[in-house]
Amino acid sequence: MKRSVILALAALAALALPSLSGAKEISKVEFCGENGCEAITGAAAGRLVGGDDMSRPPAAPGPYYRVHLTAKGDGRSETWSIYYVPSAHRLALPDGNWQDVTGTVRTAYDRATEGLKPYPAPVLERVVVNGVAVQDPSSYLALFEAGSNEHAVPMSLADWVPIEFRFRGETPWSFQKPYVFYSPSDGLLQRGIDMVKLPDEMVASITARESLASPDGFPWVIAVLVALTLALLAAGGIWLAVRREWRLGLRRAPVPTT
Repeated sequence: MKRSVILALAALAALALPSLSGAKEISKVEFCGENGCEAITGAAAGRLVGGDDMSRPPAAPGPYYRVHLTAKGDGRSETWSIYYVPSAHRLALPDGNWQDVTGTVRTAYDRATEGLKPYPAPVLERVVVNGVAVQDPSSYLALFEAGSNEHAVPMSLADWVPIEFRFRGETPWSFQKPYVFYSPSDGLLQRGIDMVKLPDEMVASITARESLASPDGFPWVIAVLVALTLALLAAGGIWLAVRREWRLGLRRAPVPTT
């Protein structure tokens, strides 16, 4: 890895520094994907400090990398992990906050992950709205990008309820505390620090814990399954008809005489 890339990574490495007393020193940074890891060690890793701490909304679930950092301080060391979501150029930190990767630092992260295959988008197993599981949980992934900032102002008493996304395994979106909240009375959605106004039809579906998939969309999966079923039934009927004719032909065949 080029020295300029390593130095550019300094602007974000300290975002998730553990609370080590005394001097902190990054001794190792490791970027990991499905096909392996790329490690930075020694003095170059020690220069990975700095950056701001402004929070951002969570990225929409997609492919991601794990970034393992090791810091030394006061005679001991500690290793922890953050996540990098390249589609949004955003980092997921251990405390549940998210931060953008911009400018030369974004270029550095992209170069650092060259040749590494990202982990695939995680599998969403369950969505719970205020303690009640919803129908068609995968359709609720739309909440990461739905809504508008226009008119996104609470107009009534606070009635925020959590929307919990439960993914398989450890992912950038697997935090113990909810990071998406919903206001039934105002039709608002809060994603981290971002607040948006949802369409009325989506509000009604969330309230009823129903699927958020568009009702106007043609159900291709169901249509394909029905077509396959009909084809199998037709093939079975043809096979039975042929078999019946074959048996009748045997019965009608003359008995040979000697």
